[in-house]
Parts: sequence; C-alpha cells; structure tokens
Amino acid sequence: MKKWLRRILIATALVALTLGVLYEMATHVGRGWLRGEAFFEGRPTSYWRPHCDEWLTRFETPEKATRYIPPGLAVPILDDHEHVGWASLPPPSRPPTFWSKLLDRFRPEEEHWKIYWPPKVLLGFPGAEPVLEELVQEEKYRVIAERALRYNKFYRVSGGPTLMLSR
Repeated sequence: MKKWLRRILIATALVALTLGVLYEMATHVGRGWLRGEAFFEGRPTSYWRPHCDEWLTRFETPEKATRYIPPGLAVPILDDHEHVGWASLPPPSRPPTFWSKLLDRFRPEEEHWKIYWPPKVLLGFPGAEPVLEELVQEEKYRVIAERALRYNKFYRVSGGPTLMLSR
C-alpha cells in the first residue's frame, strides 16, 4: 500500500513540476521576479522583449515600426515634424509559421486582424510604464519604447485608447 501511495505522490510531483516549468517558459514570471523586473499584465520585461524583437523584424527600421498604426485601434500620430493627426498605414508583412497557420484555423474570424497589432506593451496602455522605462534603457528598443511612452502620456490626458467599430 505504501508503494502505491509513494508512486502517486511522485507522479503528482512530476506533473506539478512539469506544469510549473511550462508556465515559467511561457510567462517568464519566475525569472522576472528573481531579477526584479517590472511587470505589465502579469508579465515581466523579459517576456515582452522577444515579442518586441518579433515585431521589429517585420519592419526595415525601428522608426518605420513606430509609424505603423494597427487596424481596429485608433492611435494618434504624435507630432514628430512629419505628421499630426490620425492615420492607418498598410499592415506589415508577417512570414507565416507552422504555429501561426495552425492557430489561424481555430481563431475566430473577427480576431484575424489582431495579428497585425504590435505587442500590447507597445501600445502604451495604462500600467505599461514600468516595462517601457526598462525597455527605453536598451538601445535596440529605445525608439519604439519612447513612442509607446508618448502614447501613454497622450492616453492619460485624453482618457485612453479606443477600439474602432469598423475595420
């Protein structure tokens, strides 16, 4: 009887350990907490870096990434001596991967256009400031993080971002 109980406890511990490792790999929460990183939506800066890297690979330069306006979201074009007002640019090309093709089969039709959105932290939503401040300190992300901080400042004054009803 003790052998079965021991086996069940070991199996339970292995399943719990496996689930913990998978959760950590997906969210980076443990690493972020140990390193004292800033968090946005329960995810540390180390979680957002690869998402920002993937976003930057879609564009020739980080400056072009900052000028992209995602469909379905009204984002202001801030005053940078080029444009002032609201606009929407064509979506960047994104090379399809096996995983993205598989997910597209199960994604609801009304959600397909969201693949053209940048990582949520780069939209400058409220609460993203601590992560953006850490990203600004890295040269690679400085331009896009500064733009997101400017969006954040605009949203604090204007009442926040708005979803557009038409696509």
